[in-house]
Amino acid sequence: MRSSGGCDGDMRTASTHIQSCGCAFAIEETADDMYPSGLRILGVSQNAVEAPWAYASSVSDLLGKDLGHLLRVECVRTVRSLVTRYAQACKPSHEDDDHISPKANRITADACPSPRIRGELRPGAASGAEGDIASFTVTGSNPGVYLVDVERHGSDCARVEHTPGLLLLGDLLESIPVGSNPVESTAALCDALAKSMPAYDRVMVYRFAPDGSGQDDGSGEVVHESVRAGADIGSSYLNLRFPALDIPPIARKLFKLVGVRFIADTSAPAVPMITLHDQASSPLDLFRSALRAPAECHLRYLRNMGVKASLVVSIAVDGGTWGLFSFHSYTRTVHPSCEERLSVEMAASVVSSLISRYQREEIAATALSLSRTLGNLGNYTRVNDFLSADHHSLLGILDVDAVILCEHLRSVTLYGKKDITLSLEECQELRNGDGDESSEMAISFRTLGARGVAFFWVRSFFVAFLRGSIANSVKWAGNPDAPVNKDEVMTPRASFELFMRTSGARCKAWSPLTVDLLNMVRQGFSSQLYAEALPADLQETFARVSHELRTPFHGVMGALEILEAGNGIMGAEEQLDVIRSALRCGGSMMSTLNDILEIAKDRNNTEVVRGRFSASGPIVLAVAAMGLFAAAESVELTVEIGPPDDVLEVTGDMRRIKAIVQNLVNNAIKFTPSGGKVRISLVVFDSLQEVTDWWAKETGRFGAQTWMASSGGESAPGTGSSQAIKWHVYCVEDSGIGVLPADLPHLVEAYRQISHGASRSHAGTGLGLHICRTHMEAMCGSFGIASTFSEKDTSGGTLFAVVLPLDSEEPGAAVNTQEPLEAEVNLRLLDHKIRRFFKDNGADVEVMSATDGFIALEMHEAARRNQSHGSVLAGMFIDFHMPDLDGIECTKRIRLLEADNGWSRIMICGCTADPTQAIRRVFQNAGGDEVISKPWCPGQVESICNAMVANVLNAEQKSGGDGGA
Repeated sequence: MRSSGGCDGDMRTASTHIQSCGCAFAIEETADDMYPSGLRILGVSQNAVEAPWAYASSVSDLLGKDLGHLLRVECVRTVRSLVTRYAQACKPSHEDDDHISPKANRITADACPSPRIRGELRPGAASGAEGDIASFTVTGSNPGVYLVDVERHGSDCARVEHTPGLLLLGDLLESIPVGSNPVESTAALCDALAKSMPAYDRVMVYRFAPDGSGQDDGSGEVVHESVRAGADIGSSYLNLRFPALDIPPIARKLFKLVGVRFIADTSAPAVPMITLHDQASSPLDLFRSALRAPAECHLRYLRNMGVKASLVVSIAVDGGTWGLFSFHSYTRTVHPSCEERLSVEMAASVVSSLISRYQREEIAATALSLSRTLGNLGNYTRVNDFLSADHHSLLGILDVDAVILCEHLRSVTLYGKKDITLSLEECQELRNGDGDESSEMAISFRTLGARGVAFFWVRSFFVAFLRGSIANSVKWAGNPDAPVNKDEVMTPRASFELFMRTSGARCKAWSPLTVDLLNMVRQGFSSQLYAEALPADLQETFARVSHELRTPFHGVMGALEILEAGNGIMGAEEQLDVIRSALRCGGSMMSTLNDILEIAKDRNNTEVVRGRFSASGPIVLAVAAMGLFAAAESVELTVEIGPPDDVLEVTGDMRRIKAIVQNLVNNAIKFTPSGGKVRISLVVFDSLQEVTDWWAKETGRFGAQTWMASSGGESAPGTGSSQAIKWHVYCVEDSGIGVLPADLPHLVEAYRQISHGASRSHAGTGLGLHICRTHMEAMCGSFGIASTFSEKDTSGGTLFAVVLPLDSEEPGAAVNTQEPLEAEVNLRLLDHKIRRFFKDNGADVEVMSATDGFIALEMHEAARRNQSHGSVLAGMFIDFHMPDLDGIECTKRIRLLEADNGWSRIMICGCTADPTQAIRRVFQNAGGDEVISKPWCPGQVESICNAMVANVLNAEQKSGGDGGA
């Protein structure tokens, strides 16, 4: 196989020469009066003056002259007519696109077959006299330049009986069977061509192996050959694999322009084209010339195969080169006539149309076959079972060597060829390396050495289809002629062996059809895998959440058992330690429950509450809440908030920002070893560009980073004036072991924890960072993570930065100021808290308890009717989930009783474990006043009791009563 550079050099040389079996001249249109014909000669082949009809004795006498110096007046008129017809046939918009520059030595990929206008002349005879007929063909050259090929009319009559073109075409078309397949159609036409053009000894159909680009995979195969009857040929090229690169890319693209190429004599010297000096900087473009000389490397290749003459016809299908009809003559030189070439080209175009139809039918049949195969998915509960039963059919339809199913990135199952597979590590790299969570279930393509991989994933399942090296599917076959020169390296066998050595590292490309089929498989697998993965994922999630709840719950139960067993024995300090341990366990349980509720509450709630607060407030509250945890873990917490950011007030969602900072701090403490540090800071910028510059500088300290920006939401940066919006960056940096680069994009996925060993060393549900991202997206912010992973030394660490656009202007009247939420404590009995509160304050109070809603309603009515005896009902605490009659319905009925009897409105406080705004609105619409969530914060119940008493006293004062509470 030749190097492309050497052949390209031969092609450039050939682009300035033509074959000796004809002559050519180049002309341009001109309006100059010096040229009566309006056609000026720009170039002439050196052999033109040797023609019997040529007037001039030397080429120099013709250059720059009127065409009348070369041809008779009648011939000039005919050429003029041909030029006009050619110009009309060419669309101006394609003239530049179809132009080929010999200097650039390339052809546009979308080049279309060039029009060729033919005519017959008697250039050597006077008007009305007999003379030899010549075929004139006009085609395009450089812009504004026309090329005229002149050949003797008819076939080589001394050797081959001439068949009229139309009759030849009719015979050829009749030979093509209708309703067959591409190979049968081309084979039938090949046999007919061999009979109709007996000057050639062998006619072959050479098919390129298609790839995804519509070109070829570097090889092709002789799928049919026909040998002339009586020809002394013992060799066979059938099933012979030729490297497609033996035909240089520029030559293969040339078929898109000319369709037919012939070599009349592989040993004849080429004839140069002589041009004007002013054309030297822009050589004549001869690529469309039928007489254009072939490259010397190609001639050498053919001569070494014993070929004296050749003809090649392109089989172009849907814009690509499907294959070639290749004619070889071993015993004579052959100059096929224009009519023969045109007939063969038209017959090939008919076959091309049939092949296009066959391919469309094949595509439809393949898609139908795949649909039927995928239809079997419903017969199996697991995709693994389907692949075990039907993978052979699937691999054949998709033209792949193997399919891999990887579950939870833990185990790999291979179906197909055992010598081509993916390791678990490679599956993990492909899955994690894609980086974009939104690409789940989309087909991606990668090349791993000589393996081509098409893959997608659905939840915890990773599916990959593999193709091996091209060389695995290419075999040498056939019995070609022995090379004439055994020392010549350019032989079919030598080319093939070189191709096999160089193609071993290449995989077969993915065609558009295969991509479409893979998407069908993806769609079919996705629903099945999703249904299969969901129970497993939910089971794993519930198991993890259950573990995070059960572990501290056992701690609480254990503490209570210790207290019970040690009653009267344990000292006060020892009892206090046990109680503190139980409180820590209870706090852990509440943290897990709050995270789950946070996800549920914000999943479909993008409402952002706008309140006024100190920008540094979320950090202060987070440090206060996490200080004991950090101290217990021997982790140093430091805060860096410089003026004026420490006193800056902003408008935003305090709850969301506090949750972000607290989750980041909690996460940092968990993954920081004892003695490490966690730094919390706030940086404020005037523009997003300043944030970008700051992030680029900060991440230079780390080994990897990822950046996530929100796609927009209700709280867009434009809620205040552009001058008032400032970009607040809440940062949490730790000195922990860091995170692997491949894991960074997946840190924010819900219920996912990254572990760097065989077992998890840190507890948690994996919700904290997901909550941070959810809040960030709701507030139209950005989230950056930078990390250096170092498990064995202290050089690791991670930086989390949440960027939020906050308004520094004073809010309008509609904005509510947010109060900081206090730290949650363990549950206390409600009646005990109320009794203790009033007893400590010296008040005479009676607390009544009801076990269900109907009893509560009866007790309320009795208390209201007995108010005349000196007692007053101050208020009610109602649980939302009382038996028989729930708290909300009970509240509605109490308000109806008040309205019907003219009683004053008492304060009703609802009690629930549901912290959502929706349940609060339902209760308030029913007539309720306040809602407290379980467990209650310190002082919360007492505050409600104060409000109830104050409400009664105010009502009594207005009415002048003196009843007690």
